[in-house]
Amino acid sequence: TVSYIGYDAPSNLAQAAFASSANDAGQDLSEFMEGLHYNRDVGGDDNPRLTLMGHSYGSTTAGVGLNQTNTEVVDAFIPYGTPGLLDGGLSVPDDERYLVQHDSDIIEDANYIFSGAVHGYHPESDPSFTNVDPGQPAEMDGAKKIGAVHSSYLVDGSESQSQIARVVIGEKVDVR
Repeated sequence: TVSYIGYDAPSNLAQAAFASSANDAGQDLSEFMEGLHYNRDVGGDDNPRLTLMGHSYGSTTAGVGLNQTNTEVVDAFIPYGTPGLLDGGLSVPDDERYLVQHDSDIIEDANYIFSGAVHGYHPESDPSFTNVDPGQPAEMDGAKKIGAVHSSYLVDGSESQSQIARVVIGEKVDVR
């Protein structure tokens, strides 16, 4: 597992209302992913499955990176808790695109309110995405505050975490 933190994420909600940070980081992320892929290829490794995951604004950033990445670099893409993806032709197979989104996620509500005007289209409307069933949102230490569902996707033992892990290792997922 590699966590890419090579960009300046928005530091507050006002900055996150714009896609400029995602656009600025897209080329760097694309080059990073291509570097991983080509180094494994040249090194003679078995070229393990490369799955790009992005949460919230990071999913928009990941989508911008995929719009600029050579084909056959990324094997699967999982935006989860996404505010949207910018148009541009994701360089990942159509049958390896997986949306994980809780209906009660506040970001899901925001996307519908703004109708994609800020962060692009919602992958729920894209038939090339598999709409993964995330199960019930996991509780985070009993938290009931706004945003708790949005932060719960990778809680240990949660169904959403399990579904995401299945995509990463190439197993079948539960769909809606």
